[in-house]
Amino acid sequence: MDKSQSSIEYIVIFTIFMSALILTAFMSIQRTQNINEARLALKAESIVNEISEKINMVVMEGDGFQINLTLPSNILGSTYNITIASNSVALKVSDITYIRPLLTSNITGVPEAGTNLIRNDNGEIVITKW
Repeated sequence: MDKSQSSIEYIVIFTIFMSALILTAFMSIQRTQNINEARLALKAESIVNEISEKINMVVMEGDGFQINLTLPSNILGSTYNITIASNSVALKVSDITYIRPLLTSNITGVPEAGTNLIRNDNGEIVITKW
């Protein structure tokens, strides 16, 4: 009877140990996913802020002013989409949209991955791929 009792105790201890190990692994994976989502959000917000700031700067500086804007081909491995409408710029990545206000709605073109030129042409903001 002692041998069978010892085997049961080892199985119970092994089961508890494996459960703790699986729980720790699951929590670690969840934490890593949360960190990656936060990194993606910070990078997306940084990009949409830069777009908004540069367009607004071109508006405020007036006719003839121009500035370059360089955008990455992806955000931490995720593709993204930029739209401009109703005095705002929106960046959509991983089914989340980040929106920033613009000082004008008189904008032609949309920034794309790579180098873009943003210029003020008599009050019209023109965005072209370089």
